[in-house]
Amino acid sequence: MAIQTQASIPHWNYLLAIERDLGEISRYIEFDERNDSCFSIELAKVLLSAGAETDVVCKQLCKILDSNSRANRIKGYRTELTKAFPPISNFTVALPRFGMNLTPWAKWTFTVDYFQYKAQKNLAGPKELGTEIDYGIIYQYSGLITFKAANSAFNADKGFPEANRQKASNSSIEAQIKF
Repeated sequence: MAIQTQASIPHWNYLLAIERDLGEISRYIEFDERNDSCFSIELAKVLLSAGAETDVVCKQLCKILDSNSRANRIKGYRTELTKAFPPISNFTVALPRFGMNLTPWAKWTFTVDYFQYKAQKNLAGPKELGTEIDYGIIYQYSGLITFKAANSAFNADKGFPEANRQKASNSSIEAQIKF
């Protein structure tokens, strides 16, 4: 009796292992938006594994498409892969078992707001209270994970006495994991 072998498909086998892990986790945590704030070491393990595998596969695809590719992060992968396969950014993955639809290559969303504050009453002196700029970035990483970053900066103007003029800023970074 001889043992016959053939080349294995490591990325496919790894995907099946991640899928199996998610199936196991779903026995304990229902994939429902009411559980969005749920966390555990097992969830972190699966998310890190999925992210690492996405990184490896995307890097290899970019090299196949262009042997001189220098893409080494998700933004670079997205740029090169959507150039080669334009419909990929609208591609939706259906997960009927969990009642979910994901759009893994959804675009970055960037917002900017600019405000000028002026005194409403007729004051003696300058009415300019200050300016504020708010900006935010939203990125959906695998359809399961959404990263949000925001910053607000206020610059006091002539409407405040010199001694009280200050700059104020507020920043936040948030990661949402949806199941």
